[in-house]
Amino acid sequence: MTNVFGENNLSKNLKLFQSLIKETSEQITKVGDIVGKCSYFSLCLDDSADQTDTSQLLILIHGFQ
Repeated sequence: MTNVFGENNLSKNLKLFQSLIKETSEQITKVGDIVGKCSYFSLCLDDSADQTDTSQLLILIHGFQ
């Protein structure tokens, strides 16, 4: 029954997703540390979808120390 629903693939996808979340969290923490040292900064967020309806988020940070 588990092979019918692809439980093996589900487990692999879950591990990949957890790994991506951890890596993204670490990168955001690093950016937060850098921005925290700036006297002033501007933040621009752009959410859009490409031709295949894949959601993308662009984050642009301009900082002044």
